Amino acid sequence: MSIETPKYNHAFACNEGVRNSNGDIIVFTNGHSQPVSDKWLESGLRHFDDKKVAGVYGSESFTEETTTVDKIGRRLAELYYPGLKRNHIYDKPSIMTGPGLLATMSAAIRRDLWIKHPFSEEVSASGAGEDTEWGFYFLRKGLKVIVDPEFSVYHSHQVSLIKFFQRNLNFYYSYFLAFHKSKNT
Repeated sequence: MSIETPKYNHAFACNEGVRNSNGDIIVFTNGHSQPVSDKWLESGLRHFDDKKVAGVYGSESFTEETTTVDKIGRRLAELYYPGLKRNHIYDKPSIMTGPGLLATMSAAIRRDLWIKHPFSEEVSASGAGEDTEWGFYFLRKGLKVIVDPEFSVYHSHQVSLIKFFQRNLNFYYSYFLAFHKSKNT
């Protein structure tokens, strides 16, 4: 398959992956992510016995090679969003949900729900947020998104302080877009 560069973004890649896969539950991870344990997949899938669960995601953990900037950013996020360190159920859409909702660095979703509402390539054009918009969309439909630390992965972008701020500004912009797009669909 050949993909035109202007058309490619993370949502496009995820959507193509789902289109070319099978199964009732679709699991995502990034090429530069690694599960934190051999129970990773089991930890994520166990939540789907509850039919109200649209998706599950894990947060990021760091290796010793992770930059200090990434580690500090993560610690600050944990102060504000305790759901990153323990199982947490999101069942109401709120702009204060937390950093990422259903982050595809480690996520699992129901295929039947994706068919109804694929990842937004429009939101992803800003650089991120397609997974967050998907989560908000289904929270607004009365479903749940679970964050489970046992479904976490080692994940880092090894960024400098300047790149950290650039990435986070972009992230919060896309997060804002995702939240508002989900209100209008």
